[in-house]
Amino acid sequence: LNFVAASSGLFVLLMLIVGVLSIIPALRDSVTKPGAMQDWLKLLIQIMGLMMAVFYYLGFAPPRFLIRNWQLAELQEFFSKMSEKGATQPIKDVTEHLCVSAERAVGGLASGVILWNRDLKKFDLYMSQGNNNFSGEINIDGGIIEKVWKNNTSLFAEEKEEISNQEKHLLKELEAKVLLAIPINTQENKWGVLLIFLLHPPLFPGDDIHLLELFSRQAALILDYSLILSREQALGAQLENFIRFTPASVAMFDNDMCFLACSQRWITDYEIEGQEIIGKSIYEIFPKMLEDWKGIHQNVLAGAVERRSEDKVTRSNGKTDWMRWEMRPWYKKDQSIGGIMIFTEVITDLKAAEDELRAAKETAESANIAKSNFLANMSHELRTPLNAIIGYSEILIDDAQDDGNTGIIPDLQKITMSGKHLLTLINDILDLSKIESGKMELYIETLNIASMIRDISVTIEPLIKKNNNQLNVNYPDSSLNMESDLT
Repeated sequence: LNFVAASSGLFVLLMLIVGVLSIIPALRDSVTKPGAMQDWLKLLIQIMGLMMAVFYYLGFAPPRFLIRNWQLAELQEFFSKMSEKGATQPIKDVTEHLCVSAERAVGGLASGVILWNRDLKKFDLYMSQGNNNFSGEINIDGGIIEKVWKNNTSLFAEEKEEISNQEKHLLKELEAKVLLAIPINTQENKWGVLLIFLLHPPLFPGDDIHLLELFSRQAALILDYSLILSREQALGAQLENFIRFTPASVAMFDNDMCFLACSQRWITDYEIEGQEIIGKSIYEIFPKMLEDWKGIHQNVLAGAVERRSEDKVTRSNGKTDWMRWEMRPWYKKDQSIGGIMIFTEVITDLKAAEDELRAAKETAESANIAKSNFLANMSHELRTPLNAIIGYSEILIDDAQDDGNTGIIPDLQKITMSGKHLLTLINDILDLSKIESGKMELYIETLNIASMIRDISVTIEPLIKKNNNQLNVNYPDSSLNMESDLT
């Protein structure tokens, strides 16, 4: 710009010299020649044209170049501030820097930023320092601010033009005559509108609007990066809390096996309470780790998934535990491996419970064998005298019939039936043992239903009479038979 201004000044100076040199001969000739009046008029017109060219340069060209130079310096300073603080600065600081720099660049009376509040679905106005009393929620309907927001185009309007009552109120309170409105947005997000309040219309409105668009676009980029950073930080905090409070022993490592995050359960299980482990290598926290584990870590960092359903582990304090663990890689957005995730579970108590259960099972099986042996022995001991009782009762029945002593035969028959019933119960107990061992066999035979019911009635009749009850059995056809196992 300085070069252009110097070149332009030199060009005007040359024009002035040429003009003077051309005027001097004309002036000399006009004095000596006839028709001098007409020549004087021509000379006057030439002088006026030359003066207009000089006044144009002196009145417009240098101020414009100076203004451009000054505005670009403001823009450069604004860019430096934004780059220095980056996306970590609060939105309030970004809007404040934007207002101050843009206001100074175009010589405004005041400035402000209207931002769209995504959470509350409303517009908020942030004014520059000294005009904070105008800050707060604002309605943009019906004015140039709404047009700029919807159409994404920069506009300026004077007080006498069609603007909203809200915009008229701001112009009046700020004692301004002109409002410049510049959109603040990127291709991804619409953030709001930059407002510049001027006392007079800009001398070069196109240049000023283009400059302010550079300011607003840079601010929008910073706001975009700030939004992305805040989302990543929120996601990182959520992930960290998820890992920290998950009810399992979980840890996340980078490619150098340095801790990125771990659960509270991990800290408890590995007895490292009070140690600062984030950012430190697992080999630094557990210096006595076996080389076998390091080899497994390298396999997982190469893309493998390693797991064990149960593994015997000796800790640094000499304690032995049983553990279940799994290791798998985690991936970045570009699908490259960023590190590994390790899940471990101490199953020492579960292993002890399994051992106790196994021992209990063996004890139960031994007891079952002992029971089967007992039943086999007892059944033999009981069946022998029962068979004798049944045999003697049958002999007594035969003797009573031979002697004609029929009165005692029913009682002898009850003895025989009860003995047979008890023998059946003993056989049933043996059958239960056979069922448990899977050796039960069925013996299908033809049974007379009436006879079977009669035997059952004789067996339970003493119990019925003991409680003064009565049993009535009716079976009209005594010849009905069935195929079944009598036992």
